[in-house]
Amino acid sequence: MKAILLILSLSLAGHLLHGQIYYNPELVDSVTTFSKIGGRMDWHKESGNIVYDQQEEKSCDIFIYYANRDTTLNLTADMNNNTFNGQTVKSWQHRGQPAFHPSGKFIVFQTMNDHASEKYKTPELLSLGVNNDLWVMNLDGSNKKKLTQNPEGFSVLHPHFSHDGKKIIWAEKYNDCKRKSTFGAWRIRIADVEITESNNLTLNNVATIQPGGEKWYETHGFSLDDNKIIFSGNLDTDLKANDIYTYDLENKTLTNLTESPSTWEEMHNYNPSNSSEYSYISSSFFDWKNRWGWATLRTELYINRGGNPHQLTGFNQKMGFGTEELTKKHYFIGDHCYSADGKSILAVLAEVAVGESTSKIIQIHLK
Repeated sequence: MKAILLILSLSLAGHLLHGQIYYNPELVDSVTTFSKIGGRMDWHKESGNIVYDQQEEKSCDIFIYYANRDTTLNLTADMNNNTFNGQTVKSWQHRGQPAFHPSGKFIVFQTMNDHASEKYKTPELLSLGVNNDLWVMNLDGSNKKKLTQNPEGFSVLHPHFSHDGKKIIWAEKYNDCKRKSTFGAWRIRIADVEITESNNLTLNNVATIQPGGEKWYETHGFSLDDNKIIFSGNLDTDLKANDIYTYDLENKTLTNLTESPSTWEEMHNYNPSNSSEYSYISSSFFDWKNRWGWATLRTELYINRGGNPHQLTGFNQKMGFGTEELTKKHYFIGDHCYSADGKSILAVLAEVAVGESTSKIIQIHLK
């Protein structure tokens, strides 16, 4: 569903409109802006560093905010028209979808490969990852290296390390069969992570996980004990809906966390300070006509506490949080992540209207 994030975006003037609050006042203290432009981000739990992708000129680059220095640096600007691992990375080739290794020393990310053309199609953007490969670099942007060598038409999407840093998962498309899902046939890839004495990160023993067969999969990470992986997909639903699942790596058991075949749920994140609490995005606040296509989709951020879902944001609700009338523009919350103490969430907030689109990263301060 990540294609939506490249099509949708938002210019948020604030969280107040006509005196109405557009978040849940019982659970949220305030909403502020972290970056006026931005996409997927990751928040390193120990250092407080934040890495995110952002449109720069005509392509996306990866930026890092160093918490101890209060400075921001473009980590991938040096890739423009330079050669790494046999690939000359053109200035128009997007770099994004970053994620920290738990050590904080490495960042994994996506980059368009040689199969992409300059007049690329929407699926080749970072949000669907067609003709992308996985790369890794050091915290300061040095030692960039390609980790995968995808054939033409294959996708990589949403890499995540395990909490112990010993494994990594990502989603991979390997054919365009529309009977499998709206986005073709996908699978989950899992690999062992090795860090050599010379401080190089490599992947070994790449394997496939496909618990629902040839369907749509998007990876969201590992359980806090690393025994399970979390992902979303259309395993039990129709072509334009999505549920969130866990898959036990040892017992090979699949669990549907959301069980909502008529809505869209995605982007699961555990609260690092509370293993029984997780956040996710959902369209359940309105009657989504999913057969009408993605132009009708809206999402808000939710939190599940003790098995009970609670809506956190209400940007789509015209008269304020919890009201039924919807805004003319469509708002979409997508990728998000927690602070180490679980008291803040960074999230991409997007808005779309005919002829205009922008995006930004907001910070949701929880009570």
